[in-house]
Amino acid sequence: MSHPTAHTPEEHELPDQWHSHTVEDHPQQAHGESLDGMKVFIVSLVGYLLTVACIVVVAVYFISYKNNDQIQFEEYPERSIGDSAAIQKPALDQRANILTGLASNASPIWTDPEAGKVSIAIEAAERKVIEAYSKRSGDR
Repeated sequence: MSHPTAHTPEEHELPDQWHSHTVEDHPQQAHGESLDGMKVFIVSLVGYLLTVACIVVVAVYFISYKNNDQIQFEEYPERSIGDSAAIQKPALDQRANILTGLASNASPIWTDPEAGKVSIAIEAAERKVIEAYSKRSGDR
């Protein structure tokens, strides 16, 4: 099924003053025909420099924030913010206990009680192995 074709009649506004002049009048200059090249260059240069300055400021801020955040986490891990603090605290406590125990050559430390894993200083482990083998050889 085809639709009948109809055209909207063209309507024009009356020409403005720019279009109407007599032969004796000097022709008027076209709008936007002449550009001031120096103004265009200066505006473009200022826009470019502002963009570069914004990028540099954001990059410096990001690097500073990242470094500060990393320092805060490494020096004060217990101050971690958010849900990860609850997850990190037990692991950090366990790590601190292990390192303290190994450094002080203290008694064994449970590293994973559910799996039955214990961590002891290497010197203490060597002594226990020597004692165990000396008892075996003494039994023969």
